[in-house]
Amino acid sequence: MQSIYFFLSPTYDFQQATLVEGALSAGFQVLGSSESNYCREVKPISDWSELKEFDLVVYGERTLDSVQRLTGEAGHPGLIFVDGGDTKEIALPPNTIPSRLFKRELTTRIASNCRSIRGLGFGIEKRYVQEFTPFSKREYLMSCMLRLDTNPFRRVLKESVDHLSATYGAKIFNGSTGEISYTGHSPVPQATPKYSKILANSCISVSCHGFGEDTGRFWEILGAGCLLFAQRMTIAIPDLPEDGKHCIYFDSEQDFLAKSDYYLTHLDEAERIARAGQAYALTSASTKARFEYVLRSLGSAVQVPHLHDRYLIWSHNLKLRFQRRLLRLTDHFGR
Repeated sequence: MQSIYFFLSPTYDFQQATLVEGALSAGFQVLGSSESNYCREVKPISDWSELKEFDLVVYGERTLDSVQRLTGEAGHPGLIFVDGGDTKEIALPPNTIPSRLFKRELTTRIASNCRSIRGLGFGIEKRYVQEFTPFSKREYLMSCMLRLDTNPFRRVLKESVDHLSATYGAKIFNGSTGEISYTGHSPVPQATPKYSKILANSCISVSCHGFGEDTGRFWEILGAGCLLFAQRMTIAIPDLPEDGKHCIYFDSEQDFLAKSDYYLTHLDEAERIARAGQAYALTSASTKARFEYVLRSLGSAVQVPHLHDRYLIWSHNLKLRFQRRLLRLTDHFGR
């Protein structure tokens, strides 16, 4: 059995949990720095030499400090860095050389021009996989359960779903269950039975960008067997579901309303796409599939410090920082 070591944050992290659960599902022996994110075997590591017994070592933007504190000669042939942060800036490990760097919010420009970085989306955790129920047995035509504090467009969508409720009435669920899976304080996700029940009983469910474009809800909806209505993503995620075949993407409020009206009145077509979407996602976007994608990517690894890639990353990060500062100045002087 191959073994893998994860440097883990003590609290639940969607990206870390995706890879740990995936590694366990793939038959790896998993040890970690913390009993969190589905890791149950803990082994403290203080020196690089202690990592030699492991085939792979994974760390990320939230555990950089833990790796930087290691003593001894830095490096490991199976070292993997995963930047699962919400921003499109790319965190580069300052003093270590990973075999491969993965980035959740990876822009298509960087993905096309940097050989050393691969996109990596969230995966469907097993807790969100539900048996497919025929649409005729579901209570809700549509559900929209979006947190409203992460993206202004979510408020626009909520108002749009309110508009649909005027036509379809109680068959639309638009609101919150009051549950929070990710508290920022617990090593494991919190149970959300009301949320899961509503998903299982929804024909269509809505996802929208949050702090980042890739969200857990996007994949949870697919895992539950709903027809996914999602704001189109522009980042480089492997095996992204196809529009019209596995899910429905929208680009604006008007686009959302038009497609909602169509599929709410063509449920047979909606159910066909939902079935195909769930089947595709459970094959290509399960936590096991995400981890196996990481393993396949290692076969064509190019080390991160490649000069061309470092320049592109530096200029990319600089551009994003400039845009943020310009936006803050515009907001300040526009008041």
